[in-house]
Amino acid sequence: TIHEYATGWFARRSTVDNKGDRLKYEMHLKPLLGHLHPDTVDAAFLKNSFILPMKKRLSCTGSVYSGATIRSVLAVLSSMYTDMVEDGIATSHGPKNLNRKTRSLLKSDYDPKREEVLRNASDIGRVFRALRPGIAQAFALGAMQGLRPGEIRGLDWSHVDWTNRNIVVQQQAHARTGKLTRLKDSDPRAVPILRDFEPILRAWHVASGSPKAGLVFRPLKDDTGRFLGIRSMTDELHAALKSLGLPEITWYAATRHSFGTQWVAAGGSPYLLKEFLGHADFETTQRYIHLAKDFRGVDRDLIRVDFANAELKAA
Repeated sequence: TIHEYATGWFARRSTVDNKGDRLKYEMHLKPLLGHLHPDTVDAAFLKNSFILPMKKRLSCTGSVYSGATIRSVLAVLSSMYTDMVEDGIATSHGPKNLNRKTRSLLKSDYDPKREEVLRNASDIGRVFRALRPGIAQAFALGAMQGLRPGEIRGLDWSHVDWTNRNIVVQQQAHARTGKLTRLKDSDPRAVPILRDFEPILRAWHVASGSPKAGLVFRPLKDDTGRFLGIRSMTDELHAALKSLGLPEITWYAATRHSFGTQWVAAGGSPYLLKEFLGHADFETTQRYIHLAKDFRGVDRDLIRVDFANAELKAA
C-alpha cells in the first residue's frame, strides 16, 4: 500500500522540510489513500477525491484550503510517486498526469502586494483599545506574538512558562470540529514572550484570577462550545476597524500577517520568523518579505500598546 511505502520513504529522506512534508501526508493523504495500491491513484482519482473536496473543506483556521496549500500537499505525493516509479512499486505517476484544466484549479489568487494589513504599531494599539476584554488580549496575542487564531483559542495557562518567558504553543482549537488538535504545520514550539506583550499577558492573567491551568480565553456569553468563538472574534474586530476608519480586514490579516509584515519591515530575520510562526517550510514565510518590501514610512519601533486605559476584567 501507499502507506507501507511512505513509512520507509519518510525515514530515508533527509530534506530540510521532511518534518513538514510528513505532517502534510499524515493530515491530508494518509486518511484518503494510505490504504490503496499506488496504481489505483490516477489523475481522475486525485481530482475527484482529493482536489475538489479539499477546495470546499474548512481548515483549522475556519477558511477553505487555498490552491497553494493543496498544491504543496500534492508536491509531497508527487515526490513520493517519483521514487515509487523508480523503485518499481508503481507503474504510473498519478500526480504528474494531472491535466492543465485540473492544475488550473490549484492556481493561487493570493496577491501579497494587495493584502491589507495593520501597517504600524499605533493602529494595533487603537484596535486593541477598541475591543472588549478577552477579545482585546486575544487580538494582541495574534498581532504582537503572531499566533494563529486556533492556537490563541486553544492556549492554556499551563503552557505559559513565566520563568523562561516563553509561550509553549502545542495545540489549537479546530474551527470545524470544535476539538483540541495538534498544530497545523509543526511540532510544539516555544515562542518567546516579547517585551511589549508581556505586561498585557501578565495583566490578563491577574484579571483572570491568576490560574495555573485552564483556557487563557474562555468563551463569551453568546459563544457555543468550549472555546472563544471565531464569530465573536471576527465580528468584534470588524466593528472596531469600522469605528476607527480602518480597512475591514480578516482576523488573520490584522494579527498574524500584520505581525509577520512588521517583523520583516523592521529588519527582522525571515528565517527566525519562520521558527517563530511555526511554518513547516520557508516558502510560506516568504509571503511576508513580499508584503513588507514595498512599505514606506512603516513604524519600525517595537509594537507598543497603551493598555493602561483598557478594562482588564476576565469575560
